[in-house]
Amino acid sequence: MTSRRRGISLDQLIKEVNSLLRGWLQYFKRSEMKSKIERINSWLKRRIRCFRIKQCKRKIGIVRFLRSQGVSEKLSWLTALSGKGWWRLSNTPGTNIGMNNEWFTKIGYYDLVSNYNHLHKST
Repeated sequence: MTSRRRGISLDQLIKEVNSLLRGWLQYFKRSEMKSKIERINSWLKRRIRCFRIKQCKRKIGIVRFLRSQGVSEKLSWLTALSGKGWWRLSNTPGTNIGMNNEWFTKIGYYDLVSNYNHLHKST
């Protein structure tokens, strides 16, 4: 679903992922698996960061995107000019600062951890 070769927009990807996550969390809501939920959530966020960074395609696109997210110019260039692949780029300080939890909230990502905690508080 989060393949970087699908050629869909980020909004479409988030819509599909959210639908899957809601159903999945409802199915497993009675189980005690907080640590697994946290690992899955962080892995998914990294996949989405990787997807978004790859959409930039070129170095200058990565710099422009990270600058628009509030990352310093120097860190944006360091991230863009590193020789790392897309997956490793998705876990660099520049991408973690630019695509932090507020960014995920802004794009409408269904956060598994907060919703899992909310479900377990209410029961």
